[in-house]
Amino acid sequence: MKRGKFITIYGINGIGKTTQVNLLVDNLKKQGK
Repeated sequence: MKRGKFITIYGINGIGKTTQVNLLVDNLKKQGK
């Protein structure tokens, strides 16, 4: 079984966490991960 990664992004409201998560997901998908 392939081991996964656990990534945590935290901070206060309104600092762009959702934006950063969306960028991360897009980049991981482009890399095939």
